[in-house]
Parts: sequence; structure tokens; C-alpha cells
Amino acid sequence: MESVAANLGGEDPRLIDEDRLESDSGYRYDYVTDFMDFSEADMVAVSSLKSALAPQIPDIVDRVFDKLFSYDATMRHVLSAHSPQSSVEGDSLMDLEVDPDVLDYQKSELGKSLRTLITSSREEGLATFIDKVGNYCTQLVSKSGSTVPHVQMDALLGLLADVFKSAIFELKLDREREINSVRALGKFFWIQNNLLSRHYGY
Repeated sequence: MESVAANLGGEDPRLIDEDRLESDSGYRYDYVTDFMDFSEADMVAVSSLKSALAPQIPDIVDRVFDKLFSYDATMRHVLSAHSPQSSVEGDSLMDLEVDPDVLDYQKSELGKSLRTLITSSREEGLATFIDKVGNYCTQLVSKSGSTVPHVQMDALLGLLADVFKSAIFELKLDREREINSVRALGKFFWIQNNLLSRHYGY
């Protein structure tokens, strides 16, 4: 009897340690990027946009925070960093005095993270950086010690992916480069979401 691979006309499947996928961020990153055909060329396509996209990051950050403050479910996680209380709920959201310095710091950190994400390479430890972001978001370092739920992180990454794709379209690149850049960026954000999900037990 022929093997499944032989019947499908291909090679035997690669062996993957599924338990290790849940414990080793580098191994998981390599598996997901390989499965999604996210190549070094894709990484170059993303990082080559650095000079064009970097000046837009402050506006992107402002847009993200405007969105975060438009829903109580996301607003409370941002404002928890401003409050000595363990959490911020309901009407207390609107009564909370926002510290401009803390808000500026949060925006600055998001901006730095976005710059790192679009300029890093595999060799520079992109997987490790994304893993640190995931750990930070699941155990948010703030006065409240709160945790950002996965549904909020998932929505945020979806928003960022769309905002960055929109920014690419506005660059008016030649058609081939535009297609390659948008496809690479789409894979890129899916990979980020996959690594972040590991910290939520998914």
C-alpha cells in the first residue's frame, strides 16, 4: 500500500513537534513563517518601506489611540495605567484624570514598537521581539497589573494591518511592488497575531 504522500504525488510530510510549538517562540515562528511561505523576500518587502512608512507612524499611533478611546472595552485598559486602582470600570472611565505624560509615554512606546516591527529581520530576533510584546500585553506592566484580553489585541492587530495597508496604497508604488508589499504585510500581521495568541493559551 502506497503512503499518503505517494498518493498525493509529493514528499513525506515534515515532522513537527506540536508541544514545542506552544513552548518555543522561535520554533513556532519558524514553523508559521515556513507554512505561510513568508520568505526573506517578504521581510525585505516590509522593511524596504521603512523610510516611507516611518514618518507616518505618529499619525498611525494617533489614529490607533483615537480608536482605543472610542470603546469602553479598550479605553479602560489604556486608562488603567493612569489609575492607582486595580481596574477602571463603567462611569469611572469618564471621571478619571488622564496624566498627559503617561499618555505620551504609551504613544511613544507604541510608536517604537511599530518602528521595530517594520525594520527588524529574522536575524535580528523578530520572533523574540514579538514574543516579548505578547508577554507584555498578557501581563500588562502598569499600576493596575491588568491584562489585555486577546479579543482586544486581535482587533488592534487587525486595525494596524489595515492602516498600514492603506498607507502602502497611498505611496503609489509600481503595481508589482505594491502587490508584493501588501501580501507580505498581510502575512506579517498574521504571524504576529499567531505568536501573540500563544500567550493566551491558543
